Amino acid sequence: MRCWINFDRGCITVGLGDPGTNVSHTWRDPDPIESISYAGLSAWDTHIVYRAIRVLPVLNVQQGTDLKSTQLPSLLDLACNTLRDCLRPSSVSAVLVVVDALEPTLPVLRQAALSFAAEHLQEALAQDPEGVAGLPAPMLSEVLRSQAMSCGEMLVFKVITVWAAARGGPEATPDLDILLPHVRFPLMTLEELDCVQQHPLWETCSMLRQLVREAHEANTAMGSPEKLVSSLQAAGPPRLPSRQEAALSARFLSRTTPGCVELLFVCPGDKNGVTYWLATQGGQQQWVNPMLSGRVKVQASSPACRSTNPASCVALGPPRLNFAAPRSEAGRLVSWWSLDLGPRHQLACSAYTLRHDKSHDPLRSWTLQASRDGPQCGWEDLRRHENDLTLRLPGQYGSWAVTGHAATVPYRCFRICVMQMQKGNENPWHASLAQIELYGNLYVDGKEEDADVWELAGVAANGLG
Repeated sequence: MRCWINFDRGCITVGLGDPGTNVSHTWRDPDPIESISYAGLSAWDTHIVYRAIRVLPVLNVQQGTDLKSTQLPSLLDLACNTLRDCLRPSSVSAVLVVVDALEPTLPVLRQAALSFAAEHLQEALAQDPEGVAGLPAPMLSEVLRSQAMSCGEMLVFKVITVWAAARGGPEATPDLDILLPHVRFPLMTLEELDCVQQHPLWETCSMLRQLVREAHEANTAMGSPEKLVSSLQAAGPPRLPSRQEAALSARFLSRTTPGCVELLFVCPGDKNGVTYWLATQGGQQQWVNPMLSGRVKVQASSPACRSTNPASCVALGPPRLNFAAPRSEAGRLVSWWSLDLGPRHQLACSAYTLRHDKSHDPLRSWTLQASRDGPQCGWEDLRRHENDLTLRLPGQYGSWAVTGHAATVPYRCFRICVMQMQKGNENPWHASLAQIELYGNLYVDGKEEDADVWELAGVAANGLG
């Protein structure tokens, strides 16, 4: 749903559709506050995720009327609408140069051109490399940090190198210090990072060396709170992150991918995760435990019993005593809980939440692992925890980010695995878990799922070891 909010000297106007149209509510503050610097959006009784927010100049909206119905469009408006409707990868760079020169008179066209360039960056580079290389550094920076961009990080790096080559390479170093942080190097594979290190800019640009070093440290110290943007569960009163903190966090998070369902973490215990999405069929029906309805499979390293109930891990009720006991695998003790999203679903996990059960054995040292198609394909570590003291009380939530290249890869199966004794616990090998929730980009196969699909996949009988 598209909506707009206008604030003009104490008068707040709300409408639906394009800015200035379909006015639905107007309220005037009898004692307006001067010099407002920040604006916030919230709902008093629920958590809301707002997307694709644009900040535009103040509208002169009259109550009970639509702005667009009270005035004829100017020649400039008509020209902007024509350019916006005719944007092409081969011409978008030229349009960006024009709107940058006329700033701030064409905000709508500017935003449309920026979004189009970000969405079609690869085509624009292929069809008009000279135009992309001719963009001013601030304008290219806006394109590269756009939320509409979903291409790979190597393409972003290539765009910057093409841009730098057109300016003499090392002579563009001051602007490169602005552009290179937009490349999310921690999301690259080790092979891609090696290719970056072979580029001629590696010898001349200290910013490039610093960012690649940061990416290698992120891959080496996966899960280390000292070296990664780690916990999503902030302590103390909330505050606005600084611009530097926001840029640092963005470098570790995957970009939004077209064709997937974006499941964003809002707060521990929210209803935005993948198990809740599957339990409600994407919000199309009432919640039903997805384990009991057959939409997910949850299993443990020990047999199901009164104190090992897989269905409880994806339930909404109060926490109960629920743990997985250890078993021997490949000559070593491990305890784990596994979650299979089914053959039709894969998740590129960017965050996850765990809830402690009623015991006095909270998780302390564990690893979040993932697999493309179950244990037969092997498990990959997404995040490791060692002596993590986040979970302390019965029923407490803990939430963490999944960063680096691991956050960009979609997986079908996930598991919480304890592979070492957890010091200080009465039962140091128990994997105590009341609830698990995962967030990220969900890929859904459009094929219908038949009743025997679990048996055909070979995971129904023996579980996910």
